[in-house]
This record gives sequence, structure tokens and C-alpha cells, in this order.
Amino acid sequence: MLNNKIKVFIGIILIVIAVIVLAFSFACTSDKLTRVTGPIDKREMNDGIYTGTFLKFPNKVAVSVTIKDKLITDINIISHFNGKGRKAEKPTINEIIQKQSTKVDAVTGATNSSNAIMCAVQAAVEKSYNLDKRYTE
Repeated sequence: MLNNKIKVFIGIILIVIAVIVLAFSFACTSDKLTRVTGPIDKREMNDGIYTGTFLKFPNKVAVSVTIKDKLITDINIISHFNGKGRKAEKPTINEIIQKQSTKVDAVTGATNSSNAIMCAVQAAVEKSYNLDKRYTE
């Protein structure tokens, strides 16, 4: 009888853990932040330094993106909680700057981190779009 109660208790604990993991995996539900887009719309960009974040379990990334003359000129990782994905940082950043696109090849073995970095950069770039229109709509 005691063993059955322990099994039920462990089963309930496992279900609760599964629900928590699923909740974290859907933590970022904004359409703009769950998809990686392609080439940057340079016509919409304004110079400045913008921050962007992306959270989707198991990754959380915060970046600052410098835009000058309608080009991404620098990307800095502010924070990156990633597991084993740190190796994605430099190659992904370099390729985004080189191609001026947030849709670049993911680093093998660090696909989730690569995608999270791309999405965080995209979020920062979107903050630069039409700053004057934000306050008139």
C-alpha cells in the first residue's frame, strides 16, 4: 500500500515537472520573436544602439545591436544562458553582420543557441524601425 502511494506521488511530481518545462518552452509567444526572419529591411532602420532579448527554454539571450548608416555594425552578447551553446556566439554574430541578415546558418551542435541569438538580434533591429511612427500611432 505504501509503495503505491509513493508511486502515485512520484507520478504527480513528474507531471508537474513536465508542465513547468512546457511552460518555459512556450514562454515567448510573440510572433515576431518566435520566428527568425531573413534580410534586414534597411529602409526602416534608424541608427543607434538597441537591445533585444529572446527566451525559449533552454536558452535565454540578451544582445545589444549597433546600427550605423542603416547597417548592423556590432553585436554584443549581454547575457546568454545556454547549456552547451556558447560556441554559437561568435560565428552567428559574425555571419549576421557579414550577411546583414538574421537568418544565417546555425552552428552545428548549438542550433538552439544560434536561433536564439538570431531572434534576439531581430528583436533589437525591429526596435530601430520607424521610431517616429511609434509615438504617432
